[in-house]
Amino acid sequence: MIVPSKVKRCLDDWGLATLHHTVPIYRGTGLQMSYGDGYITIPRWQTLRARFDPNYHRSILHEYGHAYLDLCDALTRTRLTQVFGSFTLVNYPSRLKCLTGWLIPRPDGFVSGYATLHAVEDFAETFARVVVGDVCTSKKMCSVRDTLNSRSRPYSARRS
Repeated sequence: MIVPSKVKRCLDDWGLATLHHTVPIYRGTGLQMSYGDGYITIPRWQTLRARFDPNYHRSILHEYGHAYLDLCDALTRTRLTQVFGSFTLVNYPSRLKCLTGWLIPRPDGFVSGYATLHAVEDFAETFARVVVGDVCTSKKMCSVRDTLNSRSRPYSARRS
């Protein structure tokens, strides 16, 4: 599947063209968009969202946030852990809670209710907001912005 042009533009504006070349998007049969094993899966039915949902592209950028975090070098990941908390998935919430995460009200310090589920979701939601161009209004958003603005890219061009 081709990366939507709006998503490419957002990533390219931040100098992250390598990310959308490294992490392919595939159509899948699941219920929700996801990132894993080095690629993003978008269920066929969700491709219809692109026509009428303004948040569709932000959802794809959220998945690229997971990919970015997966590809970060150890130093960058350590810096981000100091801001977002542990990224280990041991205490990741149940699938049911993840599917209803958008119902959670947004508390202070988070960009969305979904971001409250786990540090990896908090990072991915914040990444998507920063890359789209939302104004940095928190320490977390500024941390992601500063990481993206750094001259050296904190991920390798290819996963091994």
